[in-house]
Amino acid sequence: MKFFHDLIFTQYYELKQKGRPVEASKRTALIMVSVIFFLIALDALLIVYKIGIISSLNTPMSGRAAGKIFGLLIFGALYGLVYFLFGQKEKYQSIIDSYEKLSDEDQKQTFKKGMKNFGYVFGGLLFLLVVLMVF
Repeated sequence: MKFFHDLIFTQYYELKQKGRPVEASKRTALIMVSVIFFLIALDALLIVYKIGIISSLNTPMSGRAAGKIFGLLIFGALYGLVYFLFGQKEKYQSIIDSYEKLSDEDQKQTFKKGMKNFGYVFGGLLFLLVVLMVF
């Protein structure tokens, strides 16, 4: 959970440092967390498919259309879950307040650590996705 809290704070901190309205940080942070969950779900689905548990998916529509609909449904469900876990006004504000209590130097370190960790996780999940698709 700390990883996700750090990620939410990074979006808030970035807008705050630039002097821009911080209200948009909530939506951006929730989308970023949802993307991480979506990549995890997609990697898990590909692993299950590669193992052979799901050998073929028969749908009345083309594979591309089914994939788009399936992807949007999964992403929407994950966004709803992320909103429930982190995006409700009280929960989001408690996350931000806990980081606002830190000193400026600690906030800066948390921002750097959060962005670096996001890069590692996002890159790792994308790499795994590519490897699973190639092999």
